[in-house]
Formats: sequence, C-alpha cells, structure tokens
Amino acid sequence: MDARGLFIVGDSIFADTLAGMFANSPTVRVVGCAPTPRAALAHILETCPEAIIVASASGSEDERVPPSPNETTARHWEQLLVQFPNIPLIRADLAADTLLLITCKQIDARPAELIHALTELPKKDSLAPRQSER
Repeated sequence: MDARGLFIVGDSIFADTLAGMFANSPTVRVVGCAPTPRAALAHILETCPEAIIVASASGSEDERVPPSPNETTARHWEQLLVQFPNIPLIRADLAADTLLLITCKQIDARPAELIHALTELPKKDSLAPRQSER
C-alpha cells in the first residue's frame, strides 16, 4: 500500500510535532510544510497531497476574529478550500480535543445543480450536535 501524501500548514511547535509524528509512519508521508496557507498555495500545487492539515496552537476564540488584510497567520485556511476543493482539509487545534475534517464539493452555478446539491444534504436530524462521551 502506498503512503498517503500529507501537507502540513502551521508555524507552531504543534505543526512541527505533527510532522515528526508522521515521519516514521508507513501509511502517511509528509510531502511538504509551510508556515501559512498563503505560503502553502504554490507548494501544494507542486506536491499534490491527498490531504492538508492546518495545525494551530491558538484557541478557538482566535478563529472567530476577522483577520486583518496584512495578517499572515494560519487563520486563512479558507483560501485552501477555495483553491483546492478536491483535497480534504483537517483543522487541528492544540486547544481543542477534536479534529475538524472538511471536504468541499464544487458544483456548477446553474439553478438545477444548486437544487440537486441541496436535496442531497443530510437530513436535519443527522446534523444535531453529538453529545461528548466523557
């Protein structure tokens, strides 16, 4: 079985730790790293990863603060989804006890395609928050 290519984005010790953790994995290989999503854009095109991890050591409160135009932190992970809609993105925050796996699907901008995509969404009951098992 071929190892899955993984690109890591982040400039924290947490991101470095993740890269080190995967260095010895037979099923995952780190194909590249970048300190910010902006810096990652060109490298992702070159390395063709199968998944992207955005590693952050910030609290979730930081994620809600709108970034300033000249800011270059890992909060701009949304641009990775827009640029690479077919590559799953994993949001890993050191301050959280869960990971967020984000997949994206690009559809045509026709009304029929939008209606079809809406009808394929999970039912409302399946979207209820899960109770944490502790």
